[in-house]
Amino acid sequence: MIARSSCSPFEYRDSDDDWPDYFPFDDAPDLFLKFGKLYERANFEQAALTFVNEYGLPGDREQPVKGEREIRPAPTKMKLSEFRDEARRAWAVLSFYEAVLNGDAPAVKNLFLELRANKVFMLWDRIFRFERIEGYDDVLLQVGLTCAVQTVEEVVHEMCRNRIRFSWESGKRPDLSTVHTAWDFDSLIGAMHLQMWWLMASAGDITRCEFCGRIVSLARSRPEGRKHRRDKRFCDDACRQAHHRSKKKL
Repeated sequence: MIARSSCSPFEYRDSDDDWPDYFPFDDAPDLFLKFGKLYERANFEQAALTFVNEYGLPGDREQPVKGEREIRPAPTKMKLSEFRDEARRAWAVLSFYEAVLNGDAPAVKNLFLELRANKVFMLWDRIFRFERIEGYDDVLLQVGLTCAVQTVEEVVHEMCRNRIRFSWESGKRPDLSTVHTAWDFDSLIGAMHLQMWWLMASAGDITRCEFCGRIVSLARSRPEGRKHRRDKRFCDDACRQAHHRSKKKL
């Protein structure tokens, strides 16, 4: 599949006829959550391949030329190591955010100790020296949330742009009622982080998967998008099926 303005198919052909377009914000609004969970999969390479075949390549974070407004070409390749790095960063954001939601300060501290060599988080480690912090749970939770938010903000500011659009009809006066804001993104990485931006800005409009306990978004796919079902119980079909199998064994 090909996301419009965002990603390329895993297989490359001369014709795009076999790859229907999709809109990540509307058709795959939980994509950031799916992407972050890939990092924990035992067979990461197979999980990455499955993800790419269904949603396309995440893309890279190459900086565009300053002032350049042209649409960047869809990525045609991506190293597995780069894919893993991006999935790990998404996993870190999810892990920090879930630990804060759970009020689990020790989990935040352990995450920092695990990620201390990562340039995204090492500054906070230098400031707080997390291995020495004991009894400052509120500080840990505040810094954990800050890291999750700032990591997402960095990617969104780098790869996404909010624009004003309107309908254009030749020979007609502009219809001001069609003026609206819309988001452009350089790659699927940008689109996925924008999804997480909206989720965090929705004031925690989430529930928990009944099988694995991970967060399930109930927020709109975008601020002006359609509402999610309020009765969602599982992350995905895999968790739904696993929950069903576990019930049968009882």
